[in-house]
Amino acid sequence: MDFYKLVKSLDDLVFEILSWLYFYPRTLLRTLFRPFALMRDTEAQMEEDDEPAFGDRIGPPLFLALTLGLIHVVEMGMGIEAAEDFHNEAIRELMSDDRNLLALRIILFGGLPLLAAARQLKAQDRTLSKSMLKAPFYAQCYAAAGYAVLFNAAYFSGHAFMDTHQEMAAGLLFGGLLVAAVWIGWVEARWFHRVLGVGRWKAFRHALVLLVQWFALFVLLTLPF
Repeated sequence: MDFYKLVKSLDDLVFEILSWLYFYPRTLLRTLFRPFALMRDTEAQMEEDDEPAFGDRIGPPLFLALTLGLIHVVEMGMGIEAAEDFHNEAIRELMSDDRNLLALRIILFGGLPLLAAARQLKAQDRTLSKSMLKAPFYAQCYAAAGYAVLFNAAYFSGHAFMDTHQEMAAGLLFGGLLVAAVWIGWVEARWFHRVLGVGRWKAFRHALVLLVQWFALFVLLTLPF
């Protein structure tokens, strides 16, 4: 690679990273308040082009990864040692590395869009292949990122008052987790209702089964830790 190409690559990298400062907040607000329009547009773009530009937002898997990364930054800023929650000493030492902890969280929260995409394809009687899975998976990454934000916001709120006002901390934690659960349940139920063209009750059952499956996967992956 010659010097000009190297400089050009650095230009592109710097621009891409700095553009996140503008597009990340916009993408997050759209995820939280207009998830269906964002998800439908994403799936439509993916079906037209395997590599869409996503010019007005951050790409879904990258957005999910950035969200989990920012959550970890907030966690460190609050002095929360997440690695201490692991019971196994070897795993605790392994997860003391921020990169390993972030990788685990990406796998855990990434399981939600993967299971949702698989359920959608199965309900549509479509072939379950990597190429077919990609579009619904990308769309569902926004829902997973939104849930991660609400879930961790509840956890951080409870933690902030745990030492001084335990009853308030418990109330904030429980209330925040309830809001997060209702939000993801509502998003998934409405998504299945629109995409599959089924009744609201059947869509709710799809969402409920999905969340139970994901919770079981979450517990299964974290149980050894």
